[in-house]
Amino acid sequence: MLNRPVPYDLQVENKRLEIMEHNTLVKYGFKDGVQQPVFDPESETRHGTQSKSIHPKFDLEPTRQNKKRKNENSENPTRSKRKQANKNSIVTTNYDPPPYGCIWSAVDWSCAYDAFFMHSYYTIFFHA
Repeated sequence: MLNRPVPYDLQVENKRLEIMEHNTLVKYGFKDGVQQPVFDPESETRHGTQSKSIHPKFDLEPTRQNKKRKNENSENPTRSKRKQANKNSIVTTNYDPPPYGCIWSAVDWSCAYDAFFMHSYYTIFFHA
């Protein structure tokens, strides 16, 4: 880690802190000089040799298809060795829902009666 050059972002941050240190010393009279403007590191663009993008070129030989994997008959596709799930299979469960009650209808205005009787029906059915 010590044998590598310092990253550009760290150099920018160090320069910014040095400027802030200089401004503090000038402000409180410990150093003679003029305060310098502190730049925003997010608005600065990267300069220098470290920030250049590297675009390597690869000269690869064209790959040949392995003889083992070569598909000779494209007309007859091979079938999978795995068993296919049957699309028409029916899933059965042991869940028995409670019996259906009255049908709510706005035509015969039976909602109030159905509510009363269904409440008592389910109370008896589930608590019996």
